[in-house]
Formats: sequence, structure tokens, C-alpha cells
Amino acid sequence: MRTECLIWDWNGTLLDDVALCNDCLNQLLEAHGYPQRYDRAGYRAVFGFPIIDYYRRAGFDFSRHPFPDLAAEYIRLYDPASLACPLASGAPEALAAAGAAGLRQGILSASEQGALERQVRHFGLPGFFDELLGQGDFYAHGKLEAGRAWLARRRLDPAAAVLVGDSLHDAEVAAAYVKGYEERHYKDLYEDERPVKWTDISSYGTQNLGVPRAWIRENPLVSEAIKPLVSETDYC
Repeated sequence: MRTECLIWDWNGTLLDDVALCNDCLNQLLEAHGYPQRYDRAGYRAVFGFPIIDYYRRAGFDFSRHPFPDLAAEYIRLYDPASLACPLASGAPEALAAAGAAGLRQGILSASEQGALERQVRHFGLPGFFDELLGQGDFYAHGKLEAGRAWLARRRLDPAAAVLVGDSLHDAEVAAAYVKGYEERHYKDLYEDERPVKWTDISSYGTQNLGVPRAWIRENPLVSEAIKPLVSETDYC
């Protein structure tokens, strides 16, 4: 199946704001008297979704500092400073090339909808996207259902979409969409012996391999996070 659309993550993928997010975390910790500070590697190790769990891993005590208060403080630090962040290297060129190739594009973000729209406008990018999919609050629970609803509304098969992101949550979202495709096309995927394209999400990065369907059926290492992909489709 031919790829028809790109679904982009925003924070950390198109917008290079990782350093700012790391700094805002450390500012929150300092403001509330916590001794720990995180360098870039430490930040990446504790970050994840939902954001409330990330704050727990970072060491915040919600009995002393409730999560909604911390989230509001974080946004007050992050929002104005985010407009000074650069776009990821090559991002405008990639968006332009995808548009020129006739691909539909959208952003699927855990950011609050208004904040996402302001940032995208600031960088002059709205014209590249069919839709900006943010969240209804600042708590960044995740984005699985928002993306699923968008695909259904646009009548797009997940097998025709490429999800581009930088976090494990992005991989989880992509795997969930592929699982839905897999369930609808079980016979083609598991009873046909022709090779299938496979995305291996591992510590070595994303690798696209051609493997027989029999291997998929028989391999005990197949997990919810690693699913077969068909035809010319890649999930990143």
C-alpha cells in the first residue's frame, strides 16, 4: 500500500525543545527544594507518558506539591521560552518535500491545543498541515485516541500512514495502530508466506527488514511494541 500521509510529533521532533524541557524540569526541582538535577541523558531516562508518571520518576512528591500545580508552573516556564527554540535541522525542507510529493500531513501532539497552534503559527508552518491534533489540557496524558480518531475521520488506513516521532510513546502509538490493522488483515499477514516488511524497534534504532510471515507467526519475541508492517509502509 502506498504511503498517503505523514503524522508528525511536534515537541522534540519538529520543534527542537529538548534542552528547554530539561531546563524547565530542573527549575521546578530547584524552586521546590529537591536536590536532584538532570543532565540530558538523565532527562531522557526519566521522561515519558503520561507526564504525571514522568514527574513521579523525576522525584516530585505529590503530597507536598500536587501535580496540577507543578504542571501549571511548568507551562509558565516553558511557553514563553519555547518560541525561542529552533526547529529541528531540516524540518522545513522535509515538510516541503512531503507536500510536494502529494502527502497529507498532520501533527499529533500531547501539547495543549492552543499552545500547539500558537507555536506552529509562530514558525510559519500551518500551511503544511491538514490538521493540528493537540490535547484539551496541559496534563499530557497521551495521544493514542486523538490520532486514532483523526485516521477514522479522514478515512485513512493506518497502513497508509507514517508516524514520525522521538519518544517511546510515539512507538507505542504506532504499534497500536498497526495492531488494529493486523487484526483486520490477519489472513493476509499470517497465512500468506510471501515476505513482509518489518520494523524492529530496538536499542539499535529502527531497522526495516524483509522477513517471511512464518517467522512472525513462530517467533516468541514478537511483542505488542514490535508489529509487522505490510507492503511499502514504514512506521518510525
